Amino acid sequence: VSKTTIEKALKTLKEMNVIYCVKKSGTFVNGRKNAGQKIFALIISYDDGDQAKIIKAAQVTALINNCFIDVMLTYGDVLKEAEKLGRVLKSDYDGVMVYPVKGYDNVGLYSELLIKKIPFVFLDRRVDGIHAPLITPDNYRGASLAVKCLAENGHKNIGFSYVIPYAPTTEKERFEGFVKSMAENGLKINADSVNIVRNTRGKVRAEEFAKSVKSGKTNITAVVCVNDYHAKTLIKAFNGAGLKVPEDISVVGFDGAFTGGELDLTSVVQNFSALGEAGVKYLIDLISGKPLDGTVYIPVEFHNGKTVKNHIRGLSG
Repeated sequence: VSKTTIEKALKTLKEMNVIYCVKKSGTFVNGRKNAGQKIFALIISYDDGDQAKIIKAAQVTALINNCFIDVMLTYGDVLKEAEKLGRVLKSDYDGVMVYPVKGYDNVGLYSELLIKKIPFVFLDRRVDGIHAPLITPDNYRGASLAVKCLAENGHKNIGFSYVIPYAPTTEKERFEGFVKSMAENGLKINADSVNIVRNTRGKVRAEEFAKSVKSGKTNITAVVCVNDYHAKTLIKAFNGAGLKVPEDISVVGFDGAFTGGELDLTSVVQNFSALGEAGVKYLIDLISGKPLDGTVYIPVEFHNGKTVKNHIRGLSG
C-alpha cells in the first residue's frame, strides 16, 4: 500500500484509541502490559505545542510507576470531549485526567464521573460546578509577578486584557490575581482599563481596545494579558493603531509561548511538563487513599523579555 494509506490508517487507529504515539519513540498498541498495571485516560485538546509537554511528562511518569496512559484528543471541540467522556464512562479506567475544552460545557458527563466514583483530576482549569481535584499553574502568583514587574518599572496606570463571561478558572484566577496585586501595590484600576469581552462567541476586541488606548480614552501605559496568544494579537492591534511596543505601551503575557525570538515577550512562564507529571502522581495517590488537597498549584517563573519599558528611565527590558 502507499505511504498515504498507511498514514491514514494509523491516524484512524489513533482516533479509535487502538494505538498511541510517543514523539521520537514510536507507535504502540493500547492495552495493559500486565494484570497489575493501572490504565489512566488523558483527555486533552492537542498533541502538539505546550500540551505535547503535558502528554510526554504524563506518559513517562506513568511508565515509571507501572501505569499506562490512553491519550484521547478532543481538538478543542466540546462535542468530541463529550464523546471521550462517554467512552470513559462505559470503560474500565482506573483514573482520568482531563484538560477541559471550556469552563462550563459537558457538566452532566462530569457529574456522572462523580456519581460512578471514577477517580479523576482536572488539568489547568476546572469545569464550573464540578468539585474535583485540580492541577494548575499558580495563576495568582503569576499575575502578581506581572504587576510587580510593571510597578517596579514605574507604571501606575495598568490595564488587563481580557475578561470573558464563562471564562475557565485559569483565566478567572489570573484576573483575580491582577486585581489583588494592583491593590497591594496601591494602584487603582480604572473601568476603561479592563477589556471585557461580552460577545458570547468569545471574539476578542483587540482592535477596539487598541484604538481606545491610542485615543486616550483608556489611559494606560501597560497591560497584562490573559495569555500569550492574546498578547501577540494585542501587540499586532497596537501596531495597527499606531502604537509601538514597548515604546508607547508595555505588554506582559502569560504562558511563556513567545519568550526569546524576534518578539521575546515579557511573560509569566508556566511548567506544562509539571502538570502532566503531577496529574499522574495525584491519581496514583488518590487511588491509594492518601489524604490530598483539592488543588495543586504548579510554580511559575517570570521572563523579562523586550516588551516592557522602564517608564521612569525610558528604557526597555
